[in-house]
Amino acid sequence: MLYHRLRVFEKPKVSNYNSTEVTNVLPLVADGRALQKRGIIDLFKMRLLLLAGKLRLGILGLSLLLRGIMKLILRWLATALAVGVALWLVPGISILGGFEDWGAIILFALILSLVNMVIKPILQALSLPITVLTLGLFYLVVNAGLLYFASWVANGLFNVGFSIESFGSAFFASIVISIVSALVNAVTGANDKDRKKLSS
Repeated sequence: MLYHRLRVFEKPKVSNYNSTEVTNVLPLVADGRALQKRGIIDLFKMRLLLLAGKLRLGILGLSLLLRGIMKLILRWLATALAVGVALWLVPGISILGGFEDWGAIILFALILSLVNMVIKPILQALSLPITVLTLGLFYLVVNAGLLYFASWVANGLFNVGFSIESFGSAFFASIVISIVSALVNAVTGANDKDRKKLSS
């Protein structure tokens, strides 16, 4: 009994931990935490870069869209000016309200621009063999036919009053419109293609 009571007051045994082992483990733990923090920071950076890339693509797409709209507006205005010059120079074509009715001229130019943008490439592709055989002269015939078609659409839908007396008037008017619109587009840069490459 006395022996058991004395054992109660014995000092507890201290574990035989080596202090050098503990000091060796602590740097490993610190390195693990540092690597974990670095991984979180790298993941955050990757997400920021991905978000910045998406934002850059969105801004680039918006700028290209606005540039395309501006070029379309410039071509429309160039066509309106060309139609006005054709009305002034070529006999046999006229518009309701006369040469000073720029509202009707702008509306007809819009219809002609849409016709040239949608229908003209199809007709050029279909008439390519004849155009080659005629050394490009049939291209002018296609332009005259498109001018007739635009006049028919404008008069039928909006009652613009654009009249063409003969095919010769349409032929020469289409030549004038093509030359003037090409000159105006060259000055305004509406026909310039984007030569800049996307930087990485």
